[in-house]
Amino acid sequence: MKSGITYVLFVVVFLNTLTSFGQNTPPTVTAVGDQIYCPQSQQPIVTSFDITDPDPGDTTVDAFYIQISTGYIFGEDELLLTGSHPTINASWNSNEAKLTLTNSGGGPALITDIISAVYDVVFSSTSVNVSAKTFSLTVGSANYLSSNGHYYEFVPANLITWTAAKAAAESRTYFGLQGYLATLTAADEAQIAGELTPGTGWIGGTDEVTEGVWKWATGPEAGITFWNGVANGSTPNYANWNPSEPNNFNNNEDYAHIKDDSVSGIDGSWNDLPNNTSGQPSQYQAKGYVVEYGGMPGDLPINISASTTFSPPKILSTTPSSSCYNTAATLSATSNTTAILWYDSQNGGTLLHTGNTYNPILTNTTTFWVLASENGCTTGTRTPVTATVISVAVDTPADLSACDSYILPALTNGNYFTATKGGGTAILCWTDHINLQPPCMSMPNRP
Repeated sequence: MKSGITYVLFVVVFLNTLTSFGQNTPPTVTAVGDQIYCPQSQQPIVTSFDITDPDPGDTTVDAFYIQISTGYIFGEDELLLTGSHPTINASWNSNEAKLTLTNSGGGPALITDIISAVYDVVFSSTSVNVSAKTFSLTVGSANYLSSNGHYYEFVPANLITWTAAKAAAESRTYFGLQGYLATLTAADEAQIAGELTPGTGWIGGTDEVTEGVWKWATGPEAGITFWNGVANGSTPNYANWNPSEPNNFNNNEDYAHIKDDSVSGIDGSWNDLPNNTSGQPSQYQAKGYVVEYGGMPGDLPINISASTTFSPPKILSTTPSSSCYNTAATLSATSNTTAILWYDSQNGGTLLHTGNTYNPILTNTTTFWVLASENGCTTGTRTPVTATVISVAVDTPADLSACDSYILPALTNGNYFTATKGGGTAILCWTDHINLQPPCMSMPNRP
């Protein structure tokens, strides 16, 4: 009986311990805001946003992070906090394309203050021909990629070997997600782990088993080949080597890393190095490693991040027109926006019409310029649409000066009109009589 009581007490204590740990669950981030971006404007990145924490006592976060996770152009794109937010400090890191929101007085920030600030975060670009952007919003400092739901961070560790970095990455966790040396299987992954992560960092690729057969040795992609050969080799899926790499210099380079920015070539691209880089030139010495979180067996779903997107306004198609002299053209265009604006020039000029179709009456071939517009936006790249006026040969009888009744000579091509350039009234019968008596402008209505 005594031992049974002891057993029951143990179970109760153990269950209470699990409950205590389970109460500190991470918050949930939700965001809405997929929009058409008006080029060269400051536009809020969310239309709806919230942070909810299931633990009633948790009303703060250490910091909040917003990153341009795909489509970032250094020197053109920026995230800004606008409006008045005296309790929130905003810090923009142009190298990582990341805006960090913290408590301006130090310590954790109130969730309510963070929510208010995020509504006033805007994206701006100096480019009129802006590309699509994805914004990641998260309570954690690791970079979030919405396309696969994974997280990436660079861990500084000067001169760490690849094998030590692999072990260190696998010992790390992030909100319960298992870490591993990054396996970069797509261009957006390569960008967020390369261009948006500082320093020379190890990643999970190696050809240590078979020279020239590069495989991912870590994470859920372990064992998958991503490159065959040296620099002139090929990939069965995706690779991002710097030009002339991999080269297996001195027959001793079996491990992949993201090159240092000081090394010429493509930012965020890869190079091969030996396991120990202490004898390498400084720009080829390991500065740390890139850890990826997500996709491992046993990982539980977390909702600490959300994303929104901006799409550029685009004219999707145009239909030119061919019409006769002084008749209506039938021009049309389609776009990904709610409005199409028609202009008389590529830049500046006059707004002539709004709508998907345009039917101007023309006497000369004319090129118009259409702009995809959302919410009254008038900036962006205009697309030409040409209305061709078909020229028809007409007879040119000799001029006549007379003040008497006159029978018009028959025309092989064209018609007579009572005004220049097809104006006035058409004379439908060649034997119409023109009364040329003063004032010399009347036309009797007779055949």
